[in-house]
Amino acid sequence: MVNFNEETHTYTLDNKELISVTQLLKLAGVSTDYSFVNNEVMRKASERGTLIHKEIEEYIKNGEVGFTEELFAFIDYLKENDLEPIASELLVNDDEVAGTIDLILKNRKTGKIELDDIKTTSSVNKDYVSWQTSMYSHLYGKQVDKLKCLHLKGDKLKAIELINKTPEQIASLYQLLKDGTPLENSLVGVDSELAELYETEKLIQAIEQQKKDIEETAKQMRSAIVEKMKEQGLTKFENDKIIISYIAPTTAQIVDSKKLKEEYKEVYEKCLKDSVKSEQIRIKLKEKE
Repeated sequence: MVNFNEETHTYTLDNKELISVTQLLKLAGVSTDYSFVNNEVMRKASERGTLIHKEIEEYIKNGEVGFTEELFAFIDYLKENDLEPIASELLVNDDEVAGTIDLILKNRKTGKIELDDIKTTSSVNKDYVSWQTSMYSHLYGKQVDKLKCLHLKGDKLKAIELINKTPEQIASLYQLLKDGTPLENSLVGVDSELAELYETEKLIQAIEQQKKDIEETAKQMRSAIVEKMKEQGLTKFENDKIIISYIAPTTAQIVDSKKLKEEYKEVYEKCLKDSVKSEQIRIKLKEKE
């Protein structure tokens, strides 16, 4: 049976030290980087997180009710979703890797099993927790129907469903242990930047949608004003805030590039010139709040 030393945060099996899931993910470059956070802030956050984990464990194992808002939010989550705790702070391992599962819960109505990881940080690195819980599920070795992150902030609990990594992806972690082969489709050392980029892209999308909505409203209003000015024979309107000039439709001459390319290919090609585009990335957000 695996042994866990809480002081050194190390796992041993038959006097052999195993690598933890946390260490393995850090080695793979998919862990969250908190090096930019003030040490005192990190210490207080860590102590708070440990307290919440402990209160939830004591509640599940001994029925003891603590005092944190997060514990009561968790109790409400169990009741509202008809969930029964199966295990808490469960040690799991194989011959190389070990870890501690925060929660195994069972739905009383459906019998579905969910493996949950508790996070008390200000934000959640969803991809990291997906890797983390996928490894825990692999080490657990029993049927798991859902992986979730329970994000606790004060009296609010958000249950985030996670994608279970494929057996091939899990195997790539073990291959990393064997020969140092880096994970495919992973960016090393940019976790904090990716988290910030994600939030920024969400904000940009929201602003762009707002811009589209406003532009559509403005378009409808312009059309209504055009009709009113035509009805009243006005070409200009002015008050103390705005000047509106009516411009009648006109016809302009433009080059039909499609026709030019099809019927005068040589001329079209002679007019082509190189246009250098700067390097860039294309971003598509997957997570939906």
